[in-house]
Amino acid sequence: MLLHELLKHYRILNEMSQEELANKLFVTRQAVSKWEQGDSYPDLENIILLSDLYDISIDELLRGARFLKKPYHIGHKASALTYLANGGVSIFLASIIYQNAGVLSSVSMGIIYFVLGLFILQQTSIEFGKHEITILNVGKWYQRLNIFNKRRIKVYDYNQLKSFKINYRVRPVRHSLDWGPDDFHIQLEFEDGLVVNHAMTKRLEKDLPILVDFLEKKNVCVIDELKVVEKLIKGVNLYTVFNHEKNG
Repeated sequence: MLLHELLKHYRILNEMSQEELANKLFVTRQAVSKWEQGDSYPDLENIILLSDLYDISIDELLRGARFLKKPYHIGHKASALTYLANGGVSIFLASIIYQNAGVLSSVSMGIIYFVLGLFILQQTSIEFGKHEITILNVGKWYQRLNIFNKRRIKVYDYNQLKSFKINYRVRPVRHSLDWGPDDFHIQLEFEDGLVVNHAMTKRLEKDLPILVDFLEKKNVCVIDELKVVEKLIKGVNLYTVFNHEKNG
């Protein structure tokens, strides 16, 4: 959304007419109207007043979302301590089994617990830095077993990011007891052919508008065919909107 659209959106969200807002800011209604049409913009003093009046940050007022602290990390980032903890838990569980089932069973279950822990810890992650993107791509299931494989880590400049796509697909409901979330994820495609998908999280959904704003400033092609970002800025429930459109 453009600045004049955001100014109008937040005024309506706070249930104020142009006249009421103008009285609170000690400006004319015509001035507010010009702001919302994009003919002029509020000065710094009025931007601060609007931010206080709507109880949002200046970043949210001007961009539609709060400031994006970088590096911005998406996905699980496991440290060496986390892996050690996983190993410790596996040994502990194996020792409990040993007391009742013997050495072979305890060793076997200890290995199984450790491998299952790796599957949980080793996930694809994306890190957006100021000047580059770092991808940890775990690849196939058997590649997760090698936690020291540095070749899975790739670093790209933003000009190597071909597109950033926001995908939302309504999940078909087959019967009355069939329920679950829709398919909502982001997709990054790089110039070398690498395609990385990552499921949407609550944190990412909240930060998506400002992340998109940041990427657009880096001249990245953002594909948002369903105008998801615009809907998030307006505060609408995506599940309700898209499922209503499908059923309607």
